[in-house]
Amino acid sequence: MDTPAPLSLFLVANTSFLSADDPVLLDGCSRADLVVSLGGVDLTVVAQALPPRKPALCVLSPEDSQQMPRPFRVLHGSGFSFRDWQLAGLSGAAKLGPAGGGLYLADDEAEALLFSLPAADIFFSHAYPTDLAQSGINSIYGMKPLDSYLRQNPPIYHFYAHPTDNTLEEGENHLSVGVNGTYLTPPLEYI
Repeated sequence: MDTPAPLSLFLVANTSFLSADDPVLLDGCSRADLVVSLGGVDLTVVAQALPPRKPALCVLSPEDSQQMPRPFRVLHGSGFSFRDWQLAGLSGAAKLGPAGGGLYLADDEAEALLFSLPAADIFFSHAYPTDLAQSGINSIYGMKPLDSYLRQNPPIYHFYAHPTDNTLEEGENHLSVGVNGTYLTPPLEYI
């Protein structure tokens, strides 16, 4: 297999302050190879800012609408190849007690979705794993099955929706990046 060419992502998460004419949104959508929502975003606004034929993915937060504007594709225990990069993702958040509606996953539901999912170079999730030590996240709200999946099938990069600030943490075998707001990655390298 040839090494994939560098890939640039424009990521958005946990923000209701976007408008379709926002210069940061327009610039990020036009410059990136792939646009990805990590949840907590009005996808209709982002879709309006996308250049024609720009590929777009998303993982959903528990409160996100299940109605997908074009061209967004939902990753939920699924994956595919993009420019020789293997991408995969999981929507939702950990179910803590008898949560009402929304995309909250009990451990067994998340495990079932992740069980047959092959390893990916880049993994996207709304939830964060329980093993993040330095980022100041309360691990009780993390998703244990996601932690297990990432340990057993380490991606090169894991992007998730951080609840308050952007974070960067080197894991044992991968780099975890928490995104809150917007973030244009430098060209991601296949290592």
